[in-house]
Amino acid sequence: MHDIAYWIAFNHLEGITSKHLLALHAYFGKMERAWHASYAELMRCGLRETAVEAIVAGRGERDPATLAESIERQGIAALSFTHPDYPPLLKEIADPPAILYARGDTDILHNTCLAVVGTRKASPYGTQVMQRFAAALAQYSITIVSGLAFGIDALAHRAALAAGVPTIAVLGGGVDDASIGPRNHAPLAHEILRQDGTIISEYAPCTASQPYHFPERNRIIAGLSKGTLVVEAGLKSGSLITAHLALDYNREVYAIPGSIFSPVSHGTHALLKEGAIPITDMEELFVLLGVSNTAKKNGYATKPNLPPEHGRIFSLLTHEPQLPDMLAQAAGVTFAELNGILTALELRGLVQSSGGRYLLTGKTK
Repeated sequence: MHDIAYWIAFNHLEGITSKHLLALHAYFGKMERAWHASYAELMRCGLRETAVEAIVAGRGERDPATLAESIERQGIAALSFTHPDYPPLLKEIADPPAILYARGDTDILHNTCLAVVGTRKASPYGTQVMQRFAAALAQYSITIVSGLAFGIDALAHRAALAAGVPTIAVLGGGVDDASIGPRNHAPLAHEILRQDGTIISEYAPCTASQPYHFPERNRIIAGLSKGTLVVEAGLKSGSLITAHLALDYNREVYAIPGSIFSPVSHGTHALLKEGAIPITDMEELFVLLGVSNTAKKNGYATKPNLPPEHGRIFSLLTHEPQLPDMLAQAAGVTFAELNGILTALELRGLVQSSGGRYLLTGKTK
């Protein structure tokens, strides 16, 4: 049996945390040895008596092989702290999760990532900022990390989908279909997976989201990412927790200035006072992150000469087919306007449709 089965089994024990698992691994080397260790041996590895009692009582009710097989059948990958696919940046934080459960393309966990977070009640201004973000995003090699929540989180994931770049959703519950939350965003999670993104969590499948999970989830969002962008946040926004964690991890924090009259900008302004880097131009953000422009990747060393509104749509397109509703939302245009622009781009041979989706042809004239 692979050692990952024992990581999974320990993670299913009530009251056993990532710190306990990492302490067990540090002492025993193999989690199988820890699973079969005596009470006295477990006490010698530095765990509190309550944790040792929880292990001894709980392991008789858990079969590591059965748990591992169940997770595999659901198409879920389990990545222990020692697994080669475990995100390297996440290992650097003070309190990394001992195990991650993932669905989708785990290779992108090694990409250069930007966390994008903010209020759950985005203003029209915040929505417009995210539309600009999506238009710029298509040109850069970056992976977007957020928490699948309402507001800025969802806008960040949708911006990435529209731009054809990978996105990672970090959940506050299990990654199995029944546990994805909020429930209204299950279709968004499935679209992330369909477009080669990833959903991850440190919580075992069939774990419902709990309020105390979200600050714990936020450390993963910050820990995965080279920097954190706060788009809009009130003074009590959970996204400020993510920003402060990023600072604790010696990662950059960026903030979008907003109206002094807007409550959902008071938190971002507080971050700016604390030294967050103000972002007034999305191109500047990507330069600060040190990520490369992907115009050449898409087959365009120079973009074709287009009217501004056509150029905005063109910049969102890649060689991967994209849904019209995603493009319309990212560009901030109506379906009628989008259809007219796509038709014009098709007539010029710049865009083609495939199964109701649109992609670039590779031509530049």
